[in-house]
Amino acid sequence: MHTAFPELVNVSVNTEIPNKVVVNLSERKPVLTWQQDGQNFWID
Repeated sequence: MHTAFPELVNVSVNTEIPNKVVVNLSERKPVLTWQQDGQNFWID
């Protein structure tokens, strides 16, 4: 998931019995956004 969503710092996926999936994630907290050639880069 981190490759698909680079704005995430931590991702964990757990399963619980009988039929539950728990997803925990933490987002990066950028100080600024650098834009170059149509792409945005977070600086944190």
